[in-house]
Amino acid sequence: MSDAVNPHDSHMSDDDVLRYTQRKRREFVEEVYFKREGGFPNDPKEQAIMLSAMADMDRSAINNKRIGAAEKQAAADGLVARALASLGKHFGADNPFEGNTEMVVPSNLPHPDMKALPAANPVPGETDVGLGDETYNSLMKKFDDEESGTRAAQPNEEDE
Repeated sequence: MSDAVNPHDSHMSDDDVLRYTQRKRREFVEEVYFKREGGFPNDPKEQAIMLSAMADMDRSAINNKRIGAAEKQAAADGLVARALASLGKHFGADNPFEGNTEMVVPSNLPHPDMKALPAANPVPGETDVGLGDETYNSLMKKFDDEESGTRAAQPNEEDE
């Protein structure tokens, strides 16, 4: 791209405009720093302009590094997605999040002797389904009663 390029040209991509402005900023810094005796300007206003231009160059470089890191992360994410899709196809699904309509049950599952297992003795309320209506006060009353050795209150008894 030549110096005669218009950065407002509608045919220039954002990358072209970025390259143009970065090149112009570099040329400015080189002009101010390298082509004058003593290097860095002595005038505080010129120093501020120079430092601002250099800060912009730093920001551009850091943003380019971020973009590069994001592209690497996107490539790694794509690799993981392809691995999951491959794993899903291995188990018969085209989409790993869709699953197979048939449930495949392995034939080598253990079959315990149900009579050898101990009897289940659920406590009251353990097998209830749905929302409970126990309040904080009734719960605390149960714990207080257990500590004092009195009969534990049942849910839905008087709440304080």
